[in-house]
Amino acid sequence: MRGDIRGRRRHELWHRCGNTAYLAPETLLGAPPDPRSDLYSLGVVLYELFTGKMPYEATKITDFLRAHLETPPVPPRRRVKTLPRELEMLILRLLCKTPEARFQSAAEVRRALEEVLAQAAGLNPAEHRSAA
Repeated sequence: MRGDIRGRRRHELWHRCGNTAYLAPETLLGAPPDPRSDLYSLGVVLYELFTGKMPYEATKITDFLRAHLETPPVPPRRRVKTLPRELEMLILRLLCKTPEARFQSAAEVRRALEEVLAQAAGLNPAEHRSAA
């Protein structure tokens, strides 16, 4: 019974912290979010989408938060060898710990994604951009 209660409490705590996995480090530290915080969240979503895993995994919440704030994520290509290197670089840039190191706008991310997609399709990114 006691183990069941502990398990339930742990589940409830993880559930409450679930959205924390998508918050930018500066937001976790109390800074007001800005558009670059949303881009960090996009990086978490893309990481999860392409690898099937979260960028930071831990069994204890304190370890999870510490990793989220201080540890670089496992490079996505270590999890999925066939992932294009350019896509990995894009995801890792979105997951930079400081907002200044991330893309500065969604438009900038869009352009980078278009280039990654064009390269994956074997197109010249400059020609693809001018056709769009």
